[in-house]
Amino acid sequence: MLVLFCLRQPERHRGGLGRASLSGSGARQGASCRGRLQGREGRVDTTGEIPSISALGDVTADNLKKIGVNVELAVSDWGTMVARRAKKDPPGQGGWNLFHTTVGGTGMSSPLTNFAINSNCGGDNWFGWPCDAKTEELRSAYIRAADEAPSRAALEALHRHLWEVLPDIPVGQYVQPWAWRSNVTGVLRANLFVFWNIDKN
Repeated sequence: MLVLFCLRQPERHRGGLGRASLSGSGARQGASCRGRLQGREGRVDTTGEIPSISALGDVTADNLKKIGVNVELAVSDWGTMVARRAKKDPPGQGGWNLFHTTVGGTGMSSPLTNFAINSNCGGDNWFGWPCDAKTEELRSAYIRAADEAPSRAALEALHRHLWEVLPDIPVGQYVQPWAWRSNVTGVLRANLFVFWNIDKN
C-alpha cells in the first residue's frame, strides 16, 4: 500500500488505497516524466552528518542520473543544508531542487497534523511551499467531518488528490530501535524517547 500518512495508525488515516502498479497508465506517466527530465539540471541538497539522509541523497542522485538528469549532489553539514532549504531562490542563486529529511511518524499520521501536505499558498508552510487550493479544500472537509463515513470519504478523496499533486514524496518508513540494560527500569513507550520516570537498580 502506498500512503502519504505514516502507517501503524488508525485505518481511517490510510485513505483506503490499494497497491500502486507500474503497468498501464502509471508506466506511461513514468516514461513521459523521464522524457521531460532528460537533459535538465537539478540540485539535490544533502548532508554527510546524518548517515540515513546521506544515503537517501546518494540513491536519489544516482537514480536521477540514470534517467538523464544532470544532477549536482551538494553535500554539506546539517546546519548549512537547513539554512539553504529555507531559500526560495533558484538553485543557481542559492536555492535547491530537492532535499531529504526524516520526521517522527505520529505527526505525519493525520491530515490535521501532517505539515508536509499543508498547501495553503501563504508561502509560510513547509519547505517547497506547496500551493494547491484543492488540497486545502479536501483537508478542511476531512477536519470538519463529524462522522466516520464522511470522514473516511474525505480522507480517500484527499489521499488520491495528494498522489496527483505530490507536495512531498515519502520514500519509506522505519522503526527506530531502542535498547537499555536490564537494571534500567521505568522506560516509557512514547513517540519520542523521554528521560523521566527512569530508574536504575
